[in-house]
Amino acid sequence: MADPRGIAFDGAGRCFVTDGAANKLYRIDATASAPVEVALSGAGLANPHGLAFGQDNKLYLANTGSHNVLAIATFVDLECHAGTN
Repeated sequence: MADPRGIAFDGAGRCFVTDGAANKLYRIDATASAPVEVALSGAGLANPHGLAFGQDNKLYLANTGSHNVLAIATFVDLECHAGTN
């Protein structure tokens, strides 16, 4: 990772990290030897920063360069919750 920014842990203990420079989201499992890039088809990540899990178990990602917040429910379905698409 070139520019790690946000970090959040889910209920299963998996760590998620945004890379602002590479415009990517990574998952780090306790048993994995290296971070795994999370495929976010159609998300258009641009300088992603903050991460947090909500009470609804969705991962909220501040997509700073696109001026929006993404809510990621299943890592397949994306919702734009604030800003532009």
